Amino acid sequence: MTPDIVHQLRERAGKQPRRIVYPEANDPRVLRAAARLVEMRMARPILVGSPAAAEKRAQELGIKLSHIEIVNPELRKQKLQLLYRQGYYAKK
Repeated sequence: MTPDIVHQLRERAGKQPRRIVYPEANDPRVLRAAARLVEMRMARPILVGSPAAAEKRAQELGIKLSHIEIVNPELRKQKLQLLYRQGYYAKK
């Protein structure tokens, strides 16, 4: 790609940043990519994994995770199970 095309794509992405979900929150490549996307205002990354582990790894790498959402799938699962049980027992 020519530099002009890359520049145009970056500008377009910056006007309407999309969400990008990364399933490997502790991977250094993912952490670096997510931080870079936020820095360039090209996307809104969402990391899936343990927030504590991701934050620890990012700190080790000198990466700031501000403006990056981290979703813990285990807590989501527990929350969904709780909501299901509450709904189930409310019907009885």
